[in-house]
Amino acid sequence: MKQTTLGILFYRLPQRLRWAFFLSVLVGFIGVWFHLGTILISTTNLDRRASDQKANMDLAADCRSDWFPMRTNAVSNPLWPWMAAKLAWHDDEALFFLKGKWLNLSVGAAALAAGALVAIRWLPILPVVNLLLLTGLGSLLPRAVYFQPEPLYYISFTTACVLGTMLLFRNPLLHYTLFGIAAGFAYLAKSGIDPLLLAWFGAGCWRVFRWALDKDERAKGWGNGVWAPQRHLTGIVLVAAGFGVVATPRLIWANARFGDPFFNMPKYWMWHDDYAAQSVPFLINFSHKSKISALPSDEVPSLRNYIRTHTPRQVLDRLSDGVAAKLSRFFLPESGKRKKNRPWRYLLQNRGHYLVALFFALSLLYIVARFRDLKFTPGDSAAGIFTAAVFGIYVLAFGWYDPIGRGDRFMMTLYAPLVLAICVGIDSLRKRLALRTIELSVNLLHLVIFAFLTWNIIGLLARPVFIPDQPL
Repeated sequence: MKQTTLGILFYRLPQRLRWAFFLSVLVGFIGVWFHLGTILISTTNLDRRASDQKANMDLAADCRSDWFPMRTNAVSNPLWPWMAAKLAWHDDEALFFLKGKWLNLSVGAAALAAGALVAIRWLPILPVVNLLLLTGLGSLLPRAVYFQPEPLYYISFTTACVLGTMLLFRNPLLHYTLFGIAAGFAYLAKSGIDPLLLAWFGAGCWRVFRWALDKDERAKGWGNGVWAPQRHLTGIVLVAAGFGVVATPRLIWANARFGDPFFNMPKYWMWHDDYAAQSVPFLINFSHKSKISALPSDEVPSLRNYIRTHTPRQVLDRLSDGVAAKLSRFFLPESGKRKKNRPWRYLLQNRGHYLVALFFALSLLYIVARFRDLKFTPGDSAAGIFTAAVFGIYVLAFGWYDPIGRGDRFMMTLYAPLVLAICVGIDSLRKRLALRTIELSVNLLHLVIFAFLTWNIIGLLARPVFIPDQPL
């Protein structure tokens, strides 16, 4: 295959120049990250009582002496409050609030840098740079200036997604343990990790099924370099063990305090229709499992009781309206063209456009691969099922929860894993198709995305004025 000019520039740079260019972009963006973060911290989110920040601060004060993140108030999970108490504590509440935001900002920068340094070993320069900018501006920086667990949750959730996907191609036992640990830390940050584990288990079942049907796969045996169902069954136990090692202190503490190791309010709130009228009184009056157990069975918030007290049309409307609202805010948080001198509401207003463009490119490459009879492995199909299932299940869950939690911080959990999965898929097909036209097209796509992201950053730096009283 002939080398194109763009291919030479972005895919086949000498290693020394490749690292020099990459590191210059990485250092430059980290500088932009802290510059914008400083402005956001000093001009936005100034009320520590907004949202659940004060509750997280109060929980941090209670867990200062805890040896491990275990204490919960049945709404907030312990990882972020515990970490803030250990690394940012100050007796002055205002200073603690400020130091906590700076801690989140620093953790986000460290995670971005570490993730980019890992990704550059497997992906070309521009895809990694675009991943860095999209993840930083699209999901992580907007939430890193709050006293909330979202940055830690996004980081651990994305790590779990990466490890879970890797296990569908090759499955060394160590990776199962790491996957369980990552899922455990995601659970300690926020409690909604079970849909990801469910999606991964389903994709793993599909992987076993495809292995059984594929004689080439069976002929490989079960050495360390291949995927083996025998290891997968053992690995599931290791996932549970890794998760348990991290989550057990929290489960023990919650069982002693609330009478249920998995006790949390959102699992009851999700069957309410109004947060202020139903969820807040429920939080005040039913703060222990025994109080909920004392309720008549037809009064306990549950799927069965919700269906019993609502018509099928009401159930369907809530789900469809919530999903539509979540998807619209996820892909296009601010409709219309931004006016020139208007303060910024979002750091990356068109974040969904980039995701759609990348997915469209992936779809076209998949069609070309099908026409050229490119063979897809069982790992390919399992990884696709896992990614689609994670996105689909969480969209349905967040859509249903929309009357209780309307913010976009829930859906932004999915942004980095989706961008990463699509970029990896595009690069994999580019290499396997090995066509000059395909390589040129992929290079141009990433170059255009990089140009638009750079222009977006220039706009932010030229007028770093943000709406002060609304969450980004």
